[in-house]
Amino acid sequence: MNKKPDGTVVWAVFAVYVLTVFFSLGAAPEIWKAINASLGGKGMYWILIVYGMAAVGALTYIAVTFKGRNIWHYLVLPASGVCYFLLIKASKMPDEKIHLAEYSIMAALACLAFRGHFDKKDPLLYVSAGALSVFLGFLDEIVQLMLPNRYFDWNDVLVNAASSILAVLVIRFSFVRLEMKRS
Repeated sequence: MNKKPDGTVVWAVFAVYVLTVFFSLGAAPEIWKAINASLGGKGMYWILIVYGMAAVGALTYIAVTFKGRNIWHYLVLPASGVCYFLLIKASKMPDEKIHLAEYSIMAALACLAFRGHFDKKDPLLYVSAGALSVFLGFLDEIVQLMLPNRYFDWNDVLVNAASSILAVLVIRFSFVRLEMKRS
């Protein structure tokens, strides 16, 4: 039985996450340098390992938890993995690669938050979560205009939007679709 999360708590978690992202913008380059140095200059490799582990974990979750699954549920994750891989390869700066995870998590939290307002079968849930995440990704770049060590970059806007939309699509067409079959 799926218990719906308490809306107030989920929105609070979402808000804290968004504020953390926005308040860390000024310090992000220095944070990345410190993390990368502590990992012996192999920070990007560790990011890729984490992405890979998340994908394997998601596939394992689908395989173990859901009955009555079909091939579609397994194809969504590898297809999104290919999209993420292409986005990672196309990204020139380390922060763009970090944005992939950052805005995927933001979109997933937005999906959870909007579940308190929409039925999980309602496309407005996913459109709302995606739109909010894309908007916040654009706002992220606007805020960077005001920071002395950061700058606005349309490529970052696109990476933020792509990772938000991709996460919403994975949630909608992989996990939620399976839950609907179970209920």
